[in-house]
Amino acid sequence: MKNKLPEDSIFRKKSFYVALYSCVGVVMILAAIVSYININSQSAPKVNQTTDISGQLDDTSAGRETANPQITASVDEQLIAKAQADAAQRIADARINTDNSIAKAKPTAIVTPAPKPAEASPAPSAAIEPDKADEKDGALAAPVFDTFQDGETMDWPVSGDIVMDYNITQAIYDETLDQYRTNDSIWISAKSGMPVKAAYDGVVQKIEKTRKDGNTVVIDNGNGWTTTYGQLMDSVIVKEGEIVKRGEIIGGIANPTIYSIIQGPNLSFKVAKDGVTVDPKIILKDVTAEAAVIN
Repeated sequence: MKNKLPEDSIFRKKSFYVALYSCVGVVMILAAIVSYININSQSAPKVNQTTDISGQLDDTSAGRETANPQITASVDEQLIAKAQADAAQRIADARINTDNSIAKAKPTAIVTPAPKPAEASPAPSAAIEPDKADEKDGALAAPVFDTFQDGETMDWPVSGDIVMDYNITQAIYDETLDQYRTNDSIWISAKSGMPVKAAYDGVVQKIEKTRKDGNTVVIDNGNGWTTTYGQLMDSVIVKEGEIVKRGEIIGGIANPTIYSIIQGPNLSFKVAKDGVTVDPKIILKDVTAEAAVIN
């Protein structure tokens, strides 16, 4: 009996280790199976999620491409174009209101020739052309607008301060050019797009564009008097040969040219008699009430 005890102990120890290693192996196999199942179960949603996210990214990219079309003009050009269009629309609306007001107002007296009674046609040798008939009678054809008379006053084409005064006898300081010079008009400060009205009745004699005054309209007011309006927008709403009434809108204030940048947007207003300029402040009514001269 004593000889068998060591053998039983060794056998028991071997059985113990075999059982231990078997358990560890089973645990490792089960752990591997569980890990494999978890990996497979988690990988599928990730693929779907990636697909969904990529689809969302594609939709977002497409939205950005749709929301950002190619811009063909700079931001400054678009703002300027919009401002010019808005100003032109305001001027057109203001002119309609002004025309309605003029139509409702009491018309001024206009001399028109009385119709001649019907007469028998003269012999060909006695026929007289209309122009010669006027010369024969010693009178010209009646005007179709009220001509400006010496001693009368004109309306202000815009309301504002005079930022460059009239002076042809001595030099005055020009801030933009930084020099002293004479000036044959007055510069009336005004906002860009502000409507400009005719100071008196007349017919549009000339429309031109110069480097100094930009778009310019010259109106013949009769009896040798003319008024010139400079620094106007491109959308001048009168044409040469058109008759305009006092207070009728002829255009709008443009941005200043390089010759008056420091003075800012303004109307260059000139008055002349028989081609010789005169101080517009003498002709405009209520100068002190309308504007102040800023030196």
